Amino acid sequence: MRDGGLLGWCTTPLVKLDDTASGVLARVLTAAPARRQAIFAALAAQEEQVGFYDAGDDLLPMSFAEVIRHGRPGDILRRAFGEVPEGFASMLTQIGERPLPRAKDYIALRALLADSDARAADALRGSGRITSRKLDVLNALDPRWRHANTLERIDSGGEALMFNQAIGFIQSLNSKATDEVIAGAIAAMRPTSTLARLLDRFLQRADQLAAHPIASGDNELRPSIRAA
Repeated sequence: MRDGGLLGWCTTPLVKLDDTASGVLARVLTAAPARRQAIFAALAAQEEQVGFYDAGDDLLPMSFAEVIRHGRPGDILRRAFGEVPEGFASMLTQIGERPLPRAKDYIALRALLADSDARAADALRGSGRITSRKLDVLNALDPRWRHANTLERIDSGGEALMFNQAIGFIQSLNSKATDEVIAGAIAAMRPTSTLARLLDRFLQRADQLAAHPIASGDNELRPSIRAA
């Protein structure tokens, strides 16, 4: 058993729901991944939006408990979120049987799918099981570089920010490293390729100098000449 109970952070709210409508917990434990993950997402919406744990005994009305117990994945998600982005229910099945370790991860996944830019969803669909790490990386990664090939090779949001900066530096040195060229190179990466090699290839083709570190008109820094 992991920290937080049988189903992590979901354990306490599910026990509370089971007290309201007997059979909810058993339903979750025997549900297929699509229904189970829809339930976890609904609980995450409750916790993140209205302070689930501290709102008192009457927070979860019977209607919510009954939807959790009997509803289809789409019904459960609509009850929790109202508007459900296209593909959200099917994307949840890529998480697996256990809940994501943080409730906010479900909110982050919904936000990524609600974005009009489809690159995040495409990256997730092409990279296998959805994890908290992948969501952190996608949120930190510049949308231009969101792809399954970057998602599988970057280990944290911090590394994603560093990758963004590295691309910016390379574009300041290589006039041919346009957004389209770099995105195409990322999409064409082979399984054995690394992002370090990709960056180095563009760096080796640098054709211009980096911007001067002291901006024109900077009154804070002045060059000085020291006598020998």
